[in-house]
Amino acid sequence: MGDVVANLILIDSFILFNQKKAIPTEEFNQIKKSLLENEFYLLQPITPEVDRITTQMATQITYRMALARSYMPKKYMHKITLIKPSEKIDMDHIIQTEDNGWFSFAPQLKITVTTGNHNSMLKEPHVKSLAHVLRENLLHAK
Repeated sequence: MGDVVANLILIDSFILFNQKKAIPTEEFNQIKKSLLENEFYLLQPITPEVDRITTQMATQITYRMALARSYMPKKYMHKITLIKPSEKIDMDHIIQTEDNGWFSFAPQLKITVTTGNHNSMLKEPHVKSLAHVLRENLLHAK
């Protein structure tokens, strides 16, 4: 049996089991495009080396998404907090729902919203809001 913690905290995590099956080429292209539109890449020219690294990253993400779609978690009957960003971004490869797919696996799920989106919530200024939400959850964990 697994360990039980006072409060399991998930940061914009998704359950992908039973979501639409992606066409690997389309998903790969969408992920690579998303990576290239990231502000880090916009600050530099797209050289062959940057393209090679981006291709490797997109390949790994596509592979991990396929693995995630095949994984069905067991029910977790204890407290879970899902911290979600207030802004949605277009993620064609993920069906976005209010609970990110967690309610059927975690009946005691509590959803907390913070600022930013999936890509910006760990960056300034949004990371301050995330830190505040994390601090509050940790202080009130029993």
